[in-house]
Amino acid sequence: MPERNTLKDVALSDRVCACIGKSGLKSNMLMVNSLVDVFMKFGDTSAAKWLFDECVDKNLRFYSAVLSNYVRQGLAGEAVSVMGEMLQQGLRPDKVTMLSAISACAQLSDSLTGKCCHGYVLRNGLEGWDTICNAMIDMYMKCGLQEMA
Repeated sequence: MPERNTLKDVALSDRVCACIGKSGLKSNMLMVNSLVDVFMKFGDTSAAKWLFDECVDKNLRFYSAVLSNYVRQGLAGEAVSVMGEMLQQGLRPDKVTMLSAISACAQLSDSLTGKCCHGYVLRNGLEGWDTICNAMIDMYMKCGLQEMA
């Protein structure tokens, strides 16, 4: 994907966001989810964050998509914040969401949040998934807690 560093690209994303705000499209979760994904893939995290913040009917799938995109962009701190917001909304993370959350903890070397994620995985029977186990091993190793891995 090309970098979105030119003024032309920024102006385009600004126009798209303005159209969404005026048209009421932000209530169309499929449209918003797709646009957030496109903005994130092009590196326009500010437009993606604006859309995310403007959305009122956020569901687990939407949170998971934003979370995984933040992790892919190397924005682990934002990913952890999104996870916190998701939990405050009463949504229960699934294995896909937890994989992204654990990966964010690994990027940050955040063993405290990582241990909380590990506890959630155990309490909710997600430890049987190889990808989750591998992510936890990676997280503990990056946190310098080899004995926990």
